[in-house]
Amino acid sequence: MREEWIDVPEQVILIPGGIMPGELSYAALIKELTDERVIVKDHELYASDAPPAGWSIRTETAAILRAADAAGFDRFHVVGYSGGGSIAIVLAAQAPTRVRSLALVEPAWIGGTDVTPEEIASFERDRAMVRLPDKEMLEAFFGGSGPIGELPPWMAKRPAGLRVFMHAFERDEVSIDALRSWRQLAYLAYGDKGDPVEAVKAKRFVRTLPHATSECWAGTHHFAPPQRERAAEFARAIRTVWSRAE
Repeated sequence: MREEWIDVPEQVILIPGGIMPGELSYAALIKELTDERVIVKDHELYASDAPPAGWSIRTETAAILRAADAAGFDRFHVVGYSGGGSIAIVLAAQAPTRVRSLALVEPAWIGGTDVTPEEIASFERDRAMVRLPDKEMLEAFFGGSGPIGELPPWMAKRPAGLRVFMHAFERDEVSIDALRSWRQLAYLAYGDKGDPVEAVKAKRFVRTLPHATSECWAGTHHFAPPQRERAAEFARAIRTVWSRAE
């Protein structure tokens, strides 16, 4: 009997950061992922005018799993950027048999018991930032580059969202310690033009997870990440991870 190999599209869930909607954040990458089945999962945090009562990171992971079920995604790859990277870590810990691989881009916080002094200092700066009034907080978030111009309508919800994200990190909802025995592949991308703490996080990420790698992307930073600035190359990089999964 002749064997026939059938190419099955990879199933992929993209989780955006805490600011830009997913369709905008991942627009360039989505154009490259034409051979895959892709879900862009925006945050439940922004589904209404104000953050839902009792919101936690698990609010997002539960919604992601519901979206995967609705799409018929039994096992899938996850790409998470910034706050979405933090959500992805919790998702992999919560549903380890469903997440086939992780590809993270400068996750906002990775938690754990061995957080470095550099990460703690960065955390404290962010904690002070979210205490500022909305306008000043957004100016600080975008690097203190001066007054910000006219903002799109969806930005109105983001200051409250950033504060809620920060509170989740303060409650230790994100911890890569939960993935110390996770057997799937993990990949972390960071830029060489941004905060040096991203390289520190990447090194600790690789030390902690059994099958993790990291890569420094030249010319990129948190607000010009590789999935937007070098989407074709980034697509090739994550496809390499997917091809090695299991």
